[in-house]
Amino acid sequence: MISRDVFVGSTDGRCWSLSLADGRVNWQRELNGGIFKTCGTDSASVYWGTAEGFICRLDSKTGIPVWQYQAESVIGTVPLVFGSCILAGLQKGLLIFLNRTDGTLTWEFHVQGRISTTPLIWHRSLIAATERGWIYKIENLKEN
Repeated sequence: MISRDVFVGSTDGRCWSLSLADGRVNWQRELNGGIFKTCGTDSASVYWGTAEGFICRLDSKTGIPVWQYQAESVIGTVPLVFGSCILAGLQKGLLIFLNRTDGTLTWEFHVQGRISTTPLIWHRSLIAATERGWIYKIENLKEN
């Protein structure tokens, strides 16, 4: 059960699953690039973004990689789980949506400025801010 574990990432590119009960290491994995944000999670997986532009889906129980996507720049946000998608903001000024099952790019949206704070999903709307002070709202997101 994912709620019994905590997931920790490091700037050297390593991530761990630790037991909340006793701190025991369940698994450790090395990813491509440093990790500067926390991970996104669902009931079976954890999703990490790295400074080398990778989004990695790992099995939450074993740490075994499921897929990896190479983005155009540093992943500036926590990878968010939204329905069948993973959403991430890039420091290159791009919001990307990946298929949660296989990691393929399904949609992208260009913005003015770097995205380094995690967007908010609220009532099927996405709200994202950039370092240039722009705030974007994308309405009527579909979870599939």
